[in-house]
Amino acid sequence: MGNDREMSHLNEAGEVRMVEVGDKPVTDREAVAQGRTLAQAGAEGLAVFPPMPTFMGEPLPWRLPYEYHRAIGEATGLPLVLFQFARGLGPSYSNEALCRMTEIPQVVAMKEATFDAARLVDTLEALKAAPRPLAVLTGSDTFLCEAYVLGAHGALIGFGAIALDLQVKMFEAVQQRDYAQAFAIWDRIGPMARMMWGPPLRDYRPRLKEALVMLGVLRSAAGVLVHRGAVRVARRATCRARALSPPSRRTSGRSRPRRSRGPRSVSGS
Repeated sequence: MGNDREMSHLNEAGEVRMVEVGDKPVTDREAVAQGRTLAQAGAEGLAVFPPMPTFMGEPLPWRLPYEYHRAIGEATGLPLVLFQFARGLGPSYSNEALCRMTEIPQVVAMKEATFDAARLVDTLEALKAAPRPLAVLTGSDTFLCEAYVLGAHGALIGFGAIALDLQVKMFEAVQQRDYAQAFAIWDRIGPMARMMWGPPLRDYRPRLKEALVMLGVLRSAAGVLVHRGAVRVARRATCRARALSPPSRRTSGRSRPRRSRGPRSVSGS
């Protein structure tokens, strides 16, 4: 399991498959060095975060992100995933920049995390004229099904840590144009995504981790400081998540040990 900015993405054998690079204010030299280190460690792909605040502000000349990604691609030889932020939350690549970056042989996909349906449609339309195909993976956890219907080719999301089997069935239903089935699934899991990725957005990590603890997937939230409000939201969301867990887990008769809240003082008569 992993989510952006926290850890690598691993396969079942624990091998590194894809990792994030550039998730700090870095120069292209630092990003290249970081990418080489990750490639030597066994990474098979890189999700490339744009350097901040260097790429902040619009308009952003297309050559800046082009040269940044080209340098990383040539140095590592690994497949690269671009990262498109929502305006105001991070750097925003123009359609021209995206089309130009498809000329880089290592660029194979982009994470479209604008949370903007109109922007997604505009990007998909613009990429039809790109020199090479580019897979557009939605990063918009809160309207996942809608993004598939609009044309997203897949997803790269934190919400994939929960109810993944249903998310796969939902994607397959859209591909088969069985929209009734797809939205029936989304009606079931969508409210949980909207709770977890609701304001304040920064709390989606502790909410997700707490939900995984309550489902028995994680033993603890890894010792992070969790806001009480985030935990309350996670618990409400997990009321829905419990219905998604396998029946054997819900009816096995074994309860998960209660986590210790620290030493208690005991008084007696």
